[in-house]
Amino acid sequence: MRRNHMFITTTAVILGICASGSSASAATPANSIASSASPDAVNYASMSVATTETPGMIETTEVVPYDFVASPEWNTYVATLSETERATFEAENIPVSQTVVVTVTPLDATARESAAAATAAGERVAASYSGCWTSKATWTPRNVSNIELFTYWHQTNACASNNEITNLYFSGSGGWGIAGGYVYQGVKESKIGVVLAGHGISLTKHRIALIVGGVTFRTYNECGRILQFSDGWATQDARCYI
Repeated sequence: MRRNHMFITTTAVILGICASGSSASAATPANSIASSASPDAVNYASMSVATTETPGMIETTEVVPYDFVASPEWNTYVATLSETERATFEAENIPVSQTVVVTVTPLDATARESAAAATAAGERVAASYSGCWTSKATWTPRNVSNIELFTYWHQTNACASNNEITNLYFSGSGGWGIAGGYVYQGVKESKIGVVLAGHGISLTKHRIALIVGGVTFRTYNECGRILQFSDGWATQDARCYI
C-alpha cells in the first residue's frame, strides 16, 4: 500500500513523568464511528490526533506517500469529463500523501515508572519494561492541496513484565470522512496475536467510500496495523495480516 518512506518528515515528543496522567479530547465528528472491544479500554474515539498532555507519552508523526489506484467506476466517470473538469475532480479527490501519528501512553504506575527510567537514562524505552500501556495509530490521507480527505485509527492495549508481553488486546478503532463525498463505513475486519521475537500485532481493516451524487466512485479497504514491542515501543504499517 503506501508506507514506502520517501520524503518522510518525523517528529517525536517524550514528555516528563509524574504520578498520574490525563488526556484531553475534542468533540467527536458527527459522522465518526468508534468501537471498543474492552469495557475498561482507554477511549480515544474523540481524538483524530493524540494530545501531547499525558505524562510519559511518546508521539511520532510521519508524512508518507499514498498510492492511489482508480476503480472501474472512477475511470468510467472521469472519461465523461472535460480536461478541466477531470483535473479539478482528481485534484480534489485523489489522496497523494497521508499523515500518520503513533502514540504510546503508559496506563498504570508501573508503566510510568518504566518510562521515567527511560527518560532519566536518555533512552526512548526502558531497558527492562514492565506495566501496561496503550498504543494508537491514526492515518489521514490528503489531496494535492494538502486538504484532509478522511481519517481512520486503530488502538491496542498491552501489558508486559520484564520485556515479555503478558496481555494484548484490541481496544478501539474508528474513523470519519472529512472532505467532499468521503464516507467512513466502519471496520470490515480485525485481528490480534502475539508473535515471535516478543512482540504483538493487531490490525483493523477499514472501509471508506467516495460517494458523489449517489454514485460510489471508489471503495477503500484500508488496513491499519500496530506492532507492539515488549520494550514499550510501537510502530505501524499497512499490512493486512498477523
